[in-house]
Amino acid sequence: LTSQPQANDREAGGPAAGGEAAASPESLEPVRPGANNLQKVPLKQDTRVFELGPREGIEYKYRMEKGASMVYSWTSTGRVNFDFHGEPRGAPQGYAESYQMGEGQSASGSFFAPTPGIHGWFWENLTNNPITVKLTSTGFYEGAIEFTAKGQTPHDLPAR
Repeated sequence: LTSQPQANDREAGGPAAGGEAAASPESLEPVRPGANNLQKVPLKQDTRVFELGPREGIEYKYRMEKGASMVYSWTSTGRVNFDFHGEPRGAPQGYAESYQMGEGQSASGSFFAPTPGIHGWFWENLTNNPITVKLTSTGFYEGAIEFTAKGQTPHDLPAR
């Protein structure tokens, strides 16, 4: 482990270049607690394309532990109503916490699960024409669940 000042000193032929004792751990740059968040599940990547008819909706959520993270981007070929939300494990039936709601055609960001449970999006086609919603994400999730008017479909997601 070498700090930048030590590396510069070594290149300049200073004490770190040889001859004298290396810096003690106390003189190195400090470690910032909380900056590195180790994950319990392997990194996974997921891309889904949903075809929605006029006024049709779909919900897609990832199973995540508290503190698990993901980056995501979704786009739509038409205007949608969307709700990015989560259902904490053990919460009463129908309870959800919204993270972002609105109307639009795209969103991108990073997410850290505040609770264990399922976290994801509801999209509703606001147009009178069929549209496509495309979701791409990379994260530390266990799997996914798709919710439609026909029921639930679990998705096993392989590690990258």
